[in-house]
Amino acid sequence: MVQDMAKYFKPIGIYKISPDSSKVTITILKEFEEDYQLLKRNNAIRGEHEVKMLTLKENAVIVAFSMDAVVEARAMKDDAFFLNGFDIEIIMTSGPNSYPQIFMHDKYNLSGPIGAYFAQGPHTLNPTMEYKRIFDDFEAKSLLSAFKGF
Repeated sequence: MVQDMAKYFKPIGIYKISPDSSKVTITILKEFEEDYQLLKRNNAIRGEHEVKMLTLKENAVIVAFSMDAVVEARAMKDDAFFLNGFDIEIIMTSGPNSYPQIFMHDKYNLSGPIGAYFAQGPHTLNPTMEYKRIFDDFEAKSLLSAFKGF
């Protein structure tokens, strides 16, 4: 993908192979669920592998730490947009050192921000404590496109 004159990889999911290599489990991101269901309905893919979907909180982390969300946050203003199959909101904190925080739309019933973007410092993209475990896991798996530039 090319965004704001930067190239980056955009993940579509995760796969896991059982220790004896007899089973593959695939977990796909929200934005690809409809495509998967269409292919499955039309018998365009075989059903030999188990396919799972990410939870809402897992998808929220993928969205919040995507290159697209970071580009939107750089505008340093309140904004609402559709990204990776979700309605997202960026809300600026108040005060002289305000910074953007990212939220899922209220209709998803997830309270509080998913992450905050700071303009300076060694850690400019930060999850809130509620999402830290998922963030660390996904960052280790290289699933967060905000960190996947080349």
